[in-house]
Amino acid sequence: MTPFEIKPGEVTKVNIVFGETGTVEITASETDGGRWVRVSNYISQDDDGKLGRSVTSAHSSKKEAGVAKIPAGKYIIRSSYNKFKKLTPFEVKPGEVTKIHLTFSQFSIEAKCPDMSQKVNYEIYASNGRLVYEKETKCSDLSRVTLDNDNYTIEAKIDSGSSEAKFTVGGDHPNRMMMDLTNLDHEEEKKELR
Repeated sequence: MTPFEIKPGEVTKVNIVFGETGTVEITASETDGGRWVRVSNYISQDDDGKLGRSVTSAHSSKKEAGVAKIPAGKYIIRSSYNKFKKLTPFEVKPGEVTKIHLTFSQFSIEAKCPDMSQKVNYEIYASNGRLVYEKETKCSDLSRVTLDNDNYTIEAKIDSGSSEAKFTVGGDHPNRMMMDLTNLDHEEEKKELR
């Protein structure tokens, strides 16, 4: 309800606000500081870290940011660029403009296995411990993933065991990693020799 008063001989203007809103502006590039790229962005409500009800879209291009005016609250952007997909949580505050720049840097993962036709399962965890990528593929296949600039831990598993490594995305760090899974019981051999 919006209370108001009418006075004789005056025009009374009433502004009704149905909820506080903010604006989100979304841009994207393949690398930090790189040229903008065309990306499809779909905005959904954040349902405790999961995609909730779809709200709107805000597609960005090489020339313009994707812009949407939405009610204040927490959301997740579901973006796709070429074959890459990315989920980005964000929050809109009343009356503010939230600017989000997405990077679609490609990180490549290879595995060296005793039998290159066997399956390897990759799990990549961000520095906050959240699982951000999981895929099972043949050891001989090159896997490409889009990751934000951050520190990560990768675990590669095959039938005979697993190996873990840390890496960083962004800056001058390499954008490729080789996981050597050919001698996973090497640590056991060292223990037996002692």
